[in-house]
Amino acid sequence: MYFIELTTCLDSDHALVRARICLRFTGRRKDAARKPLKGLLNDSQAKSIFQEQLEKQLGSYICDAHFEAAWNDIRKAVETAVISASTVTRMVKEKHWISAATSALIDAQKLTPSGSEHNEERSQLKGKLTRSLRNDREQ
Repeated sequence: MYFIELTTCLDSDHALVRARICLRFTGRRKDAARKPLKGLLNDSQAKSIFQEQLEKQLGSYICDAHFEAAWNDIRKAVETAVISASTVTRMVKEKHWISAATSALIDAQKLTPSGSEHNEERSQLKGKLTRSLRNDREQ
């Protein structure tokens, strides 16, 4: 167990930052996929989309008297901004070497319903997708 040396005033932000650092070192490591903003904001197009979405969500925001409600509103705004910015960059990064036929197969695979009655269809799509990806990679 780790203890924080309480030499600072507990009302200050400094104590909170020190507590967060101590907790961060004792917790498990997070991989890069769980930190979407780190790689996302390196791309200028994604950064501008993120800022525009955040401005749209919080531009005319009036702070509530309730802290929890205000925090939830801000959290939701950031999440929607991250999702809208990451879908643009993800599509560009995923499909720069993937052909249109492979993209269509991926979309068809996503639309295939679950259940054992669709196993044959999923199996056929998986085989076609594997061959198509192999062909795209070799070109």
